[in-house]
Amino acid sequence: MPTYSYLPLRYDDSIRVIELSRGTNEDSSVHCNITRRRLSDPILSYEAISYTWGNPLALEILFCGGHNAELSITRNCYNALRSLRRSDKSRTIWIDAICINQKNILERSSQVRIMDRIYSFASRVVAYLGEETPGSQLLFDELVEADSLYHVTQSFKGRPWPNAELIHELDNLFRRPWFSRIWVIQEVCVAREVIMVCGTSSASMLALFECALGYLNRRVTISSIPVSVLAAIYGSSGWRTGDAATSIWKLLADTRECGATDRRDKIFALKALVEDDQRELGQLIDYSRSIERVFNDVTMLLLPRGRLWLLLAVRHPHTLKMPSWMPDWSGKSTPNITWKLGDVPLANAKEEFMISQLKCSHAECIGHHTILHVRGFSILELPISGCHWTLRAQRNPVTKLFVMLFQSWKYLDYGLLVEIHVVIFYLHPYSRLGRSKRVVEKNEIQYITTELQNCRIFLTNDGTIGLAPTEACEGDMLCILRGSRSPSILRQRRENGWNLVSGDCFVPGELDNGTGDDDLFSTYVDAHRDKEQEFLIW
Repeated sequence: MPTYSYLPLRYDDSIRVIELSRGTNEDSSVHCNITRRRLSDPILSYEAISYTWGNPLALEILFCGGHNAELSITRNCYNALRSLRRSDKSRTIWIDAICINQKNILERSSQVRIMDRIYSFASRVVAYLGEETPGSQLLFDELVEADSLYHVTQSFKGRPWPNAELIHELDNLFRRPWFSRIWVIQEVCVAREVIMVCGTSSASMLALFECALGYLNRRVTISSIPVSVLAAIYGSSGWRTGDAATSIWKLLADTRECGATDRRDKIFALKALVEDDQRELGQLIDYSRSIERVFNDVTMLLLPRGRLWLLLAVRHPHTLKMPSWMPDWSGKSTPNITWKLGDVPLANAKEEFMISQLKCSHAECIGHHTILHVRGFSILELPISGCHWTLRAQRNPVTKLFVMLFQSWKYLDYGLLVEIHVVIFYLHPYSRLGRSKRVVEKNEIQYITTELQNCRIFLTNDGTIGLAPTEACEGDMLCILRGSRSPSILRQRRENGWNLVSGDCFVPGELDNGTGDDDLFSTYVDAHRDKEQEFLIW
């Protein structure tokens, strides 16, 4: 059989759609016709498929056109086509892996720039969640009944509280890759209608959302409701700020734990969600640029407005060939310990830092290395002789913390124990509200678990305690930098200057950054002006 060859797209609004031939799940092969169309065509009608690519090495053959030309697609894409084809007639759909020539970088970039239009012009968006299981079938039976009630009464009132088995299946469903994929947020936000398909079952996203809230606006699941589901229900209104840079900042924070096959898509997939001014982010969409170039460009876009609060996004050192102080947005770690990035209001730029550029030999960079010049204070050097407790990969860090405290009487007096409890329970939202005197609730455990993963509590020889990333080591310097929102950890370079290990630490007391003051360290700065120094951060 011949290999399928793409015809070029001729217009700015050109797309391809596929006519998926009829068939049943028992049929061993999938056939389609691929045609070129224009979004401006008033009679164009198609459904857009939202799905995950899956393993790029697990491939199947799609037969295209009258000559049955072969096109390799991922198995997950193939399974989606098999599930979605009708038994009695063809179905017109748009699906990125087939409708975009993935080997043509220019076409790929231009199609991604109009991706929001492709999904918004579709008659509806079909979210393919994967193959069904006995558990998913049970859950979708419940959702179908909920949809039926809603269609009659426009309400879910009267649906019973989900039982333990349904709640378990809700959590299982939310762990499917679709719910954490970065692209699906844009795809469901702009959709006229979204329907979920799991194997041969289908239901509305609204029914899923209401079921996860127990039909009584009280979440029943252990896991949080995914951003993708919230986006389908509420759209992008929560990210509209009136300023493109601020919107991008909030989006990057809220989608930090979402995944992408191509790390650049952690930036590119946000364009349609920035409703204030999409031009700035749209200009960044270029698959010929390296991942370092893309992250460099978005940092420089945010820096004039975000100032050094941007350092909160650098929680762990990265291995990309770019400055250590520029965030690696491809990471899936929680944005920061002490503040949710999206809650931080951006302020107008101040004269708190400057940047300089040196020629750079890294091919992935843009020909120069950007050095951050900032003034600040060295607080203390992290010791190896102090107590270091790691909370990496603890399902319930609260239990782990109590164990650590029990084992630490020889190091700590009662006052320090109280301070460590302050550090721990300061982090979860109910502590400041005095909502409950119980140690933790299910939701609180999850919150603390998320916040403390890959962190360590440190106790220095002078009795200072705090939280730092697990990568912090002996000799690293705890510093405060003018214009930042949290203490930072710097590591001395062999040549000159410093590398940023983390812009996100927590130390209670004089450096407590939970006050909400516009200038986080104003009191400390005023009291220690004679110790101020300049840091060159590479």
